[in-house]
Amino acid sequence: MKDDKTYSDISDKQIEDPSKDKSVIKLRMILITIVATIFLLTSLHFEFKVDADGGRHMVFNFERESAKKSETSVQPTKYDDVFEAARLVEEARQLNEIGEYQRALDNSNKAIELNPKNMAAYAVRGRAYGFLGQFTREIPDLTKAIDAGADVLASYNSRGYAYMMLKDYKKALADLDAATNIDPTFYKPYINRACIFATLKEADKASNEVAKFFEFAPNDANRYASRGGIYWLLERYDEAQADFDKALALDSKNAFAIAGCGNVYLMRRQYVEAIAEYEKAIAINPNIAEAYHNRAICYRKLGNYEQAREDDKRAAELGFKQ
Repeated sequence: MKDDKTYSDISDKQIEDPSKDKSVIKLRMILITIVATIFLLTSLHFEFKVDADGGRHMVFNFERESAKKSETSVQPTKYDDVFEAARLVEEARQLNEIGEYQRALDNSNKAIELNPKNMAAYAVRGRAYGFLGQFTREIPDLTKAIDAGADVLASYNSRGYAYMMLKDYKKALADLDAATNIDPTFYKPYINRACIFATLKEADKASNEVAKFFEFAPNDANRYASRGGIYWLLERYDEAQADFDKALALDSKNAFAIAGCGNVYLMRRQYVEAIAEYEKAIAINPNIAEAYHNRAICYRKLGNYEQAREDDKRAAELGFKQ
């Protein structure tokens, strides 16, 4: 059939006019050469140089071209920094838990330097500041973490505690309420609210918060030491001492229970015994601001004003506010 085309038909037709193909190929080569030349000229950077005889000649500026490539090159992402920052944050968490607060602070600072977008680092650093009594530094870090959605539950509780220590009870209660709204079984905000209400002499509210705290808190030494502290604020000293004794039966080195015993001695005007308890507590945990403050009271009662001033100074450094 006339319309049918075979491989041989097409090949024969191409062979019949070889001069036509040569002309097309030659034209294409010319066009490619022109385009390549234009591209090369527009890509390079030339400058006119004046030689010693006053002559001008055009030269290629290699330095400028190299600078341009350097400016437009994409810097690789520092994945190693991101991973190292995450490792430092996790280590800082553990350091906070074992009382190595300055090391936790140092780790957090390094993590933030390596990766400023790691919001958990701000939460951990904020808590380290808090443990060191630097509440005015703690609050901005925790606020940044909360706003970014990092460690929100713990950050609300810690910021609430910081506001409480600064005696801004309205903001403190707002943060502690936010924490228990997120997780009603999270026990720490309850004891902090109890502390606020006990300080304000609202005994019924304080007792209610203690009951909630006891419902969810683990059965350990801190559970009894915390409730003992609330009883002490409510001037229920016998019940406070009983709880401190229970705490020490579970953990003989619980610094807060030991300091609590000192507080009971203080209110019973047994100043020498109180000082002995505070010294033991401080030896275990040198960051309990209240222990320094109350020991200063004992020293003043005993006429040791120089030591009292030193303890007052240390208490203030740890964030204690009169």
